[in-house]
Amino acid sequence: MDKELGAVQRRHWDADAARYHEDHADYLDTFFWCPERLAEAEARLLGDPTELAGRTVVEVGCGSAPCAAWLARHSSARVVGFDISMHMLRRAPQVDGLHLLQADAASLPFPEDAADVVFSSFGGYPFLSDLGSAMAEVARVLRPGGSSVIAVNHPTAWIFPDDPEELTAAIPYFQDAYLEWE
Repeated sequence: MDKELGAVQRRHWDADAARYHEDHADYLDTFFWCPERLAEAEARLLGDPTELAGRTVVEVGCGSAPCAAWLARHSSARVVGFDISMHMLRRAPQVDGLHLLQADAASLPFPEDAADVVFSSFGGYPFLSDLGSAMAEVARVLRPGGSSVIAVNHPTAWIFPDDPEELTAAIPYFQDAYLEWE
């Protein structure tokens, strides 16, 4: 990622951590894949948590790590969460088996072929200027035969409130409130 853009995004998420947690408190106690609250406990997109025992699972763009924490609580996997924002990471729960690191999705401080599973729920991928570099990092750290699940919202999702019952557009799509560059 462009270093200047990465610094701007880091500042944005560091400054927005408190508001984000206040506005999304009901999302931050379990593992949801999307605002519609598709729960990993039901969807099992990563597979049966018991089958992850002894494996290394990496979450990219973990924020305060509710998904990674849930996975660490419900499996015997070694779970590593990466996020660009230290202020988000500081809000993560302390859970055995959960390791957190500040990192850019386009430059993960993780060895080659080290992860069995790489995932991102909500994550930072929609905000990256160089998605190709980030996908190359997923491929680099993923072991041969490993799996990756990356969930992102369609850009028009930002015009709707987080409540999946409410389908009235509430926010102008082209507003500047969510821009992360200067």
